[in-house]
Amino acid sequence: MLKLLPSHLSSTCCFDKIKKLLLVFASFFLIFLSIFGCYFIAEKFFFDKFFYQKSVLHGYYPNLKPVDISQFGERSQGFRSVENNQPIFSSSDTNKFKVMVIGDSFVWGVGIKNNQRYAKILETKLNKIRPTKVVSISYPGWNSSELLKYYLLSTKDSPPDLTIFSLVHNDSLLSRFNRDDQIFKNCLALYPQVTPIVAIDLNQMIANNTPLSKVDEIFNRQHDDSWSNSVNLCVLDSNLVNLPTEKSVYFLTDDYGNNNLYRSYGENLKKYGKKVISSHIAQNIPKYSYLWQNGHDPYKYLTVSSKEAHPNSLANQMYADVLYNEIISNPEFILKK
Repeated sequence: MLKLLPSHLSSTCCFDKIKKLLLVFASFFLIFLSIFGCYFIAEKFFFDKFFYQKSVLHGYYPNLKPVDISQFGERSQGFRSVENNQPIFSSSDTNKFKVMVIGDSFVWGVGIKNNQRYAKILETKLNKIRPTKVVSISYPGWNSSELLKYYLLSTKDSPPDLTIFSLVHNDSLLSRFNRDDQIFKNCLALYPQVTPIVAIDLNQMIANNTPLSKVDEIFNRQHDDSWSNSVNLCVLDSNLVNLPTEKSVYFLTDDYGNNNLYRSYGENLKKYGKKVISSHIAQNIPKYSYLWQNGHDPYKYLTVSSKEAHPNSLANQMYADVLYNEIISNPEFILKK
């Protein structure tokens, strides 16, 4: 015969079980808080040590020191081919759909691994339709002058079937490398009383222990001012005019927000007869539409971190999908099997 426990003992057992469950939940909660707290502190104060460690694997020059560019492998292959006066496509690519993506750190893929870059993802997607080779030619810090220079160098023998020019909101800034450029000299002669806005040397400022908040403040101010500087705009427009309209698209990579200055960039391109694609149209793709819903700021979800504003793997996947949809739906770029 079963013996029932006295009621006070039964209550004690239940109470003990509740205490154990509460202890388990409290432990998990404390663990979660600890992980979140450590993540926040590491990301905010020790980014270089805990996040990617500024490694070659993620497209960084470790400790801001030069390394052999060949160490970046496929990421730098297109750039090295052009620099060494070699063709960017091999003989085995003859019957493939040949695409060249050219741009700055957004194409280089600062902060992400090589196979997470949108050039690589796009190649994989297009290969499901027909054999495709996508070559990226890029380097951090490039602007419109480098786009023109390296486009002309890489296509002097045979142009690709499609060239994707990756454009960023700071393309109006000049770099110290532009000073010997003939277009720059011509524009300077047109506006002799105007001082051009040359981008700060980020590496040098960081090496001098300039606070990142100060670096960002200076860079953002330069960026905004460059869009109203006569010399800067002259250089930008002169380069754009000389870039192709055939077999090419101009991709506004970080056009997710409401930056009117940046939107005017796209409008100018259209005036020059360029085919413009805005990353903003990703809001019409169901799997990305949530990024814009309820007043969300898509930048919050599409950057490596709040401390590293380059596009993350999700942004690169989105770029690849936007470009893929455009390529397969546009009569100019139909891929025949």
